[in-house]
Amino acid sequence: MSEDDEKRKQEFYERTMGQLDEMCAKVIEDPDDQMRLLRYAKGLVNTITIFGMSGDPEGIDLVLNRFRILVEEYGNIDEIQIQFATALANSMSYLMKKQKFEQTYERLEELRMFARSYPMNMSCQRSLAGGLVNSIINFGQRGLMEPVKQIIRELLVLANAHKENHEIQLALAKGLVNSLGYLSKNQQFDMAIPLIDELMALTEAYPDDEDFILQRANGIVTAMGAFAKDEEYIDVVEELEDELERMAKVYPDHEGVQLRAKTRSLGRD
Repeated sequence: MSEDDEKRKQEFYERTMGQLDEMCAKVIEDPDDQMRLLRYAKGLVNTITIFGMSGDPEGIDLVLNRFRILVEEYGNIDEIQIQFATALANSMSYLMKKQKFEQTYERLEELRMFARSYPMNMSCQRSLAGGLVNSIINFGQRGLMEPVKQIIRELLVLANAHKENHEIQLALAKGLVNSLGYLSKNQQFDMAIPLIDELMALTEAYPDDEDFILQRANGIVTAMGAFAKDEEYIDVVEELEDELERMAKVYPDHEGVQLRAKTRSLGRD
């Protein structure tokens, strides 16, 4: 980084942190004013987004440290719990894009422990579900199958505890698709097949939901491409092909299904 770039970065830090300092001062001035408190919490979340989009892990860490202090004081308030869980989940996504894998896993562990501390806060549970899906992608892209297997089991347990929550169930569907994809691509077919069964059972419960229909088709196409490379699983591939053709007939207006049935690939929606 050039001297001018470093100077601009420092000026940006000072300006951004100064704005957060002003919001924090207003909270200290009147700690019972929940509007000020929430404004500060949302400001922290937004600042993580700013640092994340600019690819600045150090900035993310600085903001999270501020947020932890806020949580120590006001962690009993539902909305603060929601905002902090959101901040952790968002930070994971940005850190993963910068390939800060160790930090990403640390944030997952922090999010996991935080969500467990507030099991009745559904927003925290949804953030955890999203963080688990991102972590499956994180480990899967690096060919680390043991963590993938561990995390999909955790996601199954979480989703089973919150069967009424649509977003968590959809996160499970996405997690299953990604997990069976990574496992089958790494020739762990015996581990992938039960996940196909889980995905089929899950999506059958949402026959009219376009998002679940798409994830079912995604899982089928993903598995077909991987299992077709091993003759031992030709029967599995044929069953999946039959199901994809059935879906194409049942959902003639679903563009995602039609594209996958036509190209036998995930394509682009």
